[in-house]
Amino acid sequence: MPLVFSTTGLMGPKAEVFYKRAATLLSNKTGHTYSDSIRYIRLRLSFCLLKTILISIRGYRGNCFTRFNSYDNDFNLII
Repeated sequence: MPLVFSTTGLMGPKAEVFYKRAATLLSNKTGHTYSDSIRYIRLRLSFCLLKTILISIRGYRGNCFTRFNSYDNDFNLII
């Protein structure tokens, strides 16, 4: 089920249902209040969305996967 968000930060109806259900389950599991749980979920998901948007705009700048090429390296094997 895709979660739909607008560019202004509004959520689609399915996203609101997801947030409410996740907050209810989290508050029951941890014993925190519902308001603290939904605040935590909104905060975490907003930063994850922001990180995804920045990666899609700028590109990934971390360590890229490099394939190991054994022909470029010398090994001194002693058997």
